[in-house]
Amino acid sequence: MLAALMAGGLEASARSQTAAPEPSSSTARPRPVFPEETETGVVSLPIVPGAAAFRFRHDRHRQELLVYRPGSTEPDQTLRTDTTEPAMSGSGLSAIDYDGDGDLDLRVVAWWGTGGVGHEVFLYDEARESFERSPLYSGLASAQPDGTGCVTSGGSGGHAGNIYSVGYYCPAGAVLEPRWEERQDWDQARGVYVFWRKEWDLDGRLQRQITEHRRGPSVLWSEERVRSDATGCYAVVVREEQAGASTARRGEPICPDRPPAPR
Repeated sequence: MLAALMAGGLEASARSQTAAPEPSSSTARPRPVFPEETETGVVSLPIVPGAAAFRFRHDRHRQELLVYRPGSTEPDQTLRTDTTEPAMSGSGLSAIDYDGDGDLDLRVVAWWGTGGVGHEVFLYDEARESFERSPLYSGLASAQPDGTGCVTSGGSGGHAGNIYSVGYYCPAGAVLEPRWEERQDWDQARGVYVFWRKEWDLDGRLQRQITEHRRGPSVLWSEERVRSDATGCYAVVVREEQAGASTARRGEPICPDRPPAPR
């Protein structure tokens, strides 16, 4: 089950339209490569396509990851790892292309649980033949790279997966900016799941926001806000379901960039 979490990430909740599109679903996402574990603890992983594999040895007690370039008998690099969780199995190492440069990057399991899997990520620099820890990608929950430098990341928190959060994030300088985010929580007082989704354009402007109250398969109430590029205002549509019938009405436009109208 845990290997499936590590390999598959979270895809199920990304089903509706996005303001800043993801790669086509027909484009294969990168898949992680796992090493064959050995009794010595030294494992091999392909990093540069078509080249000989690197070897690694992960010492969890010392929080050190020894890196051996192809042909080396002594470590060429020592990486510090923040992996305080007990090893779930083997070395906890795998390789996948995070930054979309074609080379595989190194990751080591830092934590794991019902909410997903978190990794320490080390990006490979082919010019220097070395790895460097990435604060951009390290620590994300169940991150799934898409081959462009962007990642889907999120986790679940209970109610058989009905409480969750997930988003799609892309690099913007030293940070990851959201393209879309979804979240669903349980509202005990109302007896409904409260779901929201936000979508941003490539300039970081919030383009669309949806809030829903859900009970079972039914959406009892929803509000959708869609931004007009011409005016900067958000058109609002509210939908309600009562006695099996759905009604929709337009709300007052929301113009966050405009000063309030004089009274």
